[in-house]
Amino acid sequence: MIVFYGKDNGSNSTEGTKHKVIITRKDMAGKDIEIVMNAGERFYHEHRAFLWFSFPVTPQIAVWVDDTSGNFVDTLYVTFKGAKGEFRGFGTKEVRRKEALPLWSHRRGIRERDGLFMPSRENPLPDAVTGASPMGGFRLKTKVPKDLEEFTIFIEVNVGFDFNCYYAEGLNPGDLGYNTGHSGQPAVVYSVKINLGDGVKRYYPKLVGHSSPTGEDGKLSADTSNLDTALEIIDEVVIEIK
Repeated sequence: MIVFYGKDNGSNSTEGTKHKVIITRKDMAGKDIEIVMNAGERFYHEHRAFLWFSFPVTPQIAVWVDDTSGNFVDTLYVTFKGAKGEFRGFGTKEVRRKEALPLWSHRRGIRERDGLFMPSRENPLPDAVTGASPMGGFRLKTKVPKDLEEFTIFIEVNVGFDFNCYYAEGLNPGDLGYNTGHSGQPAVVYSVKINLGDGVKRYYPKLVGHSSPTGEDGKLSADTSNLDTALEIIDEVVIEIK
């Protein structure tokens, strides 16, 4: 279940004075943590599809936990479209954006009937871990499984149609920087190792690379030299141990 606090904006979510508050994993016993994501300049943008038409683009985000051996443990939060397979093109055309969150989806390891790892409309994630894409910075209140003392938190973020000179629009398979045409620059990945026994109350995830620009695999590349505006989606992330 997702809960928002703040002034009612008339939709199913509300905006607070500084950060939207999202609550997930109320169904799970575990250690309370809060993840504060401060938005960068490229967190939100308007994409112009035609001379006369543009639309807002908000990020797709996945937050999850790996154990100390690098094994996927649990999903803490995924934005709605990625979690429910609700990407759409013009009109009602369904779009399977395998490149949106490929590191998370491959590590989760659930293959859909069409062979892709991103959740589908037929097999969506539960409401307990999902919610609409924030329009700006937010505070995620969630839990990590109670039997974990040491673990790694990963955050994967992708803004669609974020093209640049390398990950350009209209490239063909085999071209350097080839992407699906929906993402442009690939999703960026942040992580931090946490030890609940060390007494530290705040952790600061760092950029560790980017995932596949086409979503074909779940590999993580540390080379971010061809990224520019993708590095401006997030300004800072702080994890607070409660």
